[in-house]
Amino acid sequence: MKILLFLKNKFQYWVLNQLLQFNSVDISPEPNVYGVMDKIEEEEILARIYEDKELIALFRKYAEGANKAMVVAVRNKLFNDALRFNGQFYCYSNLIIKSRKAYSRLKKKNESKGGDEQSSN
Repeated sequence: MKILLFLKNKFQYWVLNQLLQFNSVDISPEPNVYGVMDKIEEEEILARIYEDKELIALFRKYAEGANKAMVVAVRNKLFNDALRFNGQFYCYSNLIIKSRKAYSRLKKKNESKGGDEQSSN
């Protein structure tokens, strides 16, 4: 059973790579530009995104527009378009949610560090 699950995962990975290559999409990190981030770096970047209120407002505007377009597409029975708008909505809303959570975690972490330093003085 484990072998079948392993083969299924390998096959899905291969199909996804083939689709990306067929559509000329390269998701490999560029040397000396992106690299692979660890969890702490990702949290700091997401927290910085949340601090930029104009960017968050833009994400909310795009999410709201995608949601409205999705509703219209479902009413008109354009299900392929509805799925596309659904993906856009979840992309923007998940960025907002993840950045808010990272911001609150970083804020709590900084407050606890500040409280520790004040108590030691």
